[in-house]
Amino acid sequence: MRSNIERMACDRELTLYALAKMAGVTPECLYKWRKRGIEGATLGALAKVAEALGCKVDDLYD
Repeated sequence: MRSNIERMACDRELTLYALAKMAGVTPECLYKWRKRGIEGATLGALAKVAEALGCKVDDLYD
């Protein structure tokens, strides 16, 4: 099952690596979220990813 972040990145034709670079977070961060979920993620990192995807932080949660 893909996460909302993966789905949104795919819709925008972005890899998780490219999204991480756009958002200013490490690719490992996104890969960890994909594996374990974003519940333990910092709000700052989530905000960066949401901004890069053009959505709200709430949209990142499954």
